[in-house]
Amino acid sequence: MSSANAKRNKNLPVWIVAALILIVLVTGTLYELVHRNTPSRERADIGKLYPVEEGTAAIVSNGVLSERRALWSSQQAYLDLSIVRTELNSRFYWDEAEQLLVVTTAEEVATAGMDTQTEKGPVLLRPEGEDTVYVSLDYVSRYTNIQVDTYTNPNRVFLRTQWGETTTAGVEEEGQVRTEQDVKSPVITELVSGDTVTVLSQTEDWAEVYTRTGFVGYMEKEQLTGWQTVEDPGPYQAPAYTRTTLEEKVFLVWHQVFEESGVDSLDRLLEDAQGVNVLAPTWFSIQDAEGNLESRANHEYVEKAHARGIQVWALVENINIEGVNPQQLLNVTSHRTNLIQNLMALAEEYELDGINVDLEELPAEAGDGYIQLIRELSVACRQRGLVLSVDNYVPSAWTEHYHRAEQGVVADYVVVMAYDEHYNGSEAGSTASLEFVRQGVADTLQEVPAEKLICALPFYTRIWQDAAGVLTSETVGMNQVQERLDQMAQYPENQVNWSEELGQRVAQADDPDSGLSYQMWIEDEESFSVKLDALSSYGLAGIGGWKLGMETDGVWTLIAEFLAG
Repeated sequence: MSSANAKRNKNLPVWIVAALILIVLVTGTLYELVHRNTPSRERADIGKLYPVEEGTAAIVSNGVLSERRALWSSQQAYLDLSIVRTELNSRFYWDEAEQLLVVTTAEEVATAGMDTQTEKGPVLLRPEGEDTVYVSLDYVSRYTNIQVDTYTNPNRVFLRTQWGETTTAGVEEEGQVRTEQDVKSPVITELVSGDTVTVLSQTEDWAEVYTRTGFVGYMEKEQLTGWQTVEDPGPYQAPAYTRTTLEEKVFLVWHQVFEESGVDSLDRLLEDAQGVNVLAPTWFSIQDAEGNLESRANHEYVEKAHARGIQVWALVENINIEGVNPQQLLNVTSHRTNLIQNLMALAEEYELDGINVDLEELPAEAGDGYIQLIRELSVACRQRGLVLSVDNYVPSAWTEHYHRAEQGVVADYVVVMAYDEHYNGSEAGSTASLEFVRQGVADTLQEVPAEKLICALPFYTRIWQDAAGVLTSETVGMNQVQERLDQMAQYPENQVNWSEELGQRVAQADDPDSGLSYQMWIEDEESFSVKLDALSSYGLAGIGGWKLGMETDGVWTLIAEFLAG
């Protein structure tokens, strides 16, 4: 054998080995590709997907498994009421004193107690030893635009709260709903031709779906057909909050009365009035925490007002309540109900056109009860065609609990009292400077629509007296300002200057004999005109004035021009 043949024979095994290696690599690659793309038939552990303990249910909210768990009883899911209020429907109110759930719509005030039953079971649960109250999600869905579907094995509830559009699709032949967007991920459930799914979200190749059997997972889009997207407002449409309003802009004037109705002075006070279309006499004083009222209402007063084409929105106030915790009045359902029933009876007896609510100096602890009163009162007024208006301070951190935004939904008019910038007990200053009024309106408009907002301005100011550092003030009407300026002018050191920034004149005087100093931030026709000019661009529902009898005649002309413009 030649050396060349021997060399060829020696190299032959190397080529064979290389070919075998190549074959192995190709085969392995092909196997890996086939294996990688062959859908898994592994079944998902449903118990691990929806882990629940006995007596609880998993919550899938808008397709996402929540860390929270619902209570499960009588084939129903129950959710913590505090969560319902903060995340689903803020108009669910809990009365701890009377153990009542109160739900208010535009047309109805519904109550449910711990013993209230539906055809499915109790509305409320409070497990023994717990303070937490749970409410049936089926009951919540009666008053809330949510979808609630419940399933067993394991117990779970599908909760949908977001609406606008709904996309559905059908299964073309068969399909697998998987735990992830991967054909190798475990199968949650299998579908067949004719099944439909709701599509929650989608990527290029995959769709997140909700099945009719109560599972959420992922399907390959190629398995789906007949895609359809429709406008979907949701299963529940709340009754609309209709309004009872005046056809023209409102000019409301409060008429403060004490021992009698004010009927004897009404003709005199309105003799030169122009533009007034609403009177709010301070007729109703809350007497106790049960909602009983003292009334100074008068038939003749209403008849005189109506003869002039003026509506009467009687005011109800809490200023005269002494020694009564406002929470006892507002946070207890039977007390609110009694107050409302008393107001409605008086409104009917005296043929009133509306109710003006002026509850002041409420603590934050009474805030939820207060806005619940306004909700419930709005239902009663709406049913009777009465106008409901609510008085408010200018917005501040310490008045957030008055819930102005909610007032702007349920009430017919919201009034911002743009005065008492400075008050007896504060430092000396303006009653209602131009910027204070402007800012109060602008801030209120962040929560209340302009077509519902009435800005109330003062017909009064304060004379401040400083006696060796002891500051006191006296309230005087516009109609007394000139008299008091004349008195201040008697002192050798006095001056009156217009402040462009404040939009009013500022008077100062010192009495060298007594050592007293006087200051007055003057409210008069000039300052009133500046404020009206500032308000003209806001498109408000109207203006108000506190109080009748403190104005000058020229103010009526200014108001009439403002309303006409």
